[in-house]
Amino acid sequence: MENIKFKKVEITNFRNITELTINFNENLTEIKAENGKGKTNILSAILWCLFGKNIYDEKAFVISPIIDGVEKNEICTNVKITFENGYVISRTNHNRKTTLQ
Repeated sequence: MENIKFKKVEITNFRNITELTINFNENLTEIKAENGKGKTNILSAILWCLFGKNIYDEKAFVISPIIDGVEKNEICTNVKITFENGYVISRTNHNRKTTLQ
């Protein structure tokens, strides 16, 4: 079985992340920050891109940017994952409410 490694993750307008690119190291990539800075949102963005769910295995959750406490559904959200073998997976959300009703 072939190992599949992340090369890069690009996140745009996902919850509190306006724009972020993570270039993965060959051996280890460490993500450190204070509480409330978006570490969990990075993982949720990756899982949303791959599986359409968040870290809690929920399909209905907020992915739109949250600005001043308000979900901005009109802003496009995109997550793009580039793998070491050259494959790319991308998921985009255009103007669609994603929260539970």
